[in-house]
Amino acid sequence: MRVLCNFLIAFLLKSLVNSEKNDFNFNNLIEPTNNLNCGDGTFLLIYVHSSPENYKNRLKIRQTWGNINKYVPNDLKLLFTTGLSSESLVNDKLKLESSIYNDIIQYDYSDTYRNLTIKAVMTLKWISKSCKNVKYILKVDDDVYVNYEPLMQHLRVRFDEEKDDVNTIMCFVHKKMKVIRNRNSKWYLSKEEFARNYFSKYCSGSAYVLTGDLAKKISHTSKKVNFFWIDDYFITGIMTQILKINLVEFNSVYVLKTTKSKEMLASNKHNFIFAHVGHSKNSLDFFGFLDYF
Repeated sequence: MRVLCNFLIAFLLKSLVNSEKNDFNFNNLIEPTNNLNCGDGTFLLIYVHSSPENYKNRLKIRQTWGNINKYVPNDLKLLFTTGLSSESLVNDKLKLESSIYNDIIQYDYSDTYRNLTIKAVMTLKWISKSCKNVKYILKVDDDVYVNYEPLMQHLRVRFDEEKDDVNTIMCFVHKKMKVIRNRNSKWYLSKEEFARNYFSKYCSGSAYVLTGDLAKKISHTSKKVNFFWIDDYFITGIMTQILKINLVEFNSVYVLKTTKSKEMLASNKHNFIFAHVGHSKNSLDFFGFLDYF
């Protein structure tokens, strides 16, 4: 039975790959000058998925855990990635914001929930060209707090022990997640979109760490794979199987429930690396609160 299952999975993966390319050729509207000065000495590049209108989230990140100038050694870069808003005023404000902070990339796809896969692929494509020698890449959503010091400590130890650390994603691994068939859910998938009732293992999209080599591998391979709009599964599920990427479980360092109290988060500051806080104003206050401890 196991042999038959493995055969079917291999067949399904093979059927995903075809010679037709996805339309991942979007125009770059905004990018940092000098490509963030991302040279050979860059150890970690953080790219934050953000919507054009989420200025307050970006500002809060820059003021708290994303204030990279306060870290020593200063061998990391911060980047916000976004698509195009339907409102011209929002896009104009984004250009002004970019001129001030020089940490935004924007492409001309429509910034919608179902275009998050485009956002992920276009960002990795940019990294593969503009920051190609980076050692590690952290993808994170703009409503997630990152406890930087234990993350960097872990990555530096890992890099010292494994100089050729490649083809790996470290994340909160979902196993046998059920496919949602409820038409009222934003994660609804029809049988035509996804025939199976369960996903194979993949990462929580709130935050995950990739080895630097994967930016080029994933952005290149994605052009030959059938498009799937759930970016978490496309990048860390489908790509993982095709490229035989090693998924390393980081589950114990995630706090994913936004209902956790401030006291709990603060008391566990040194036990978590990623905390999902949500998009409400009160949730954003968590960033400053957590940064204080």
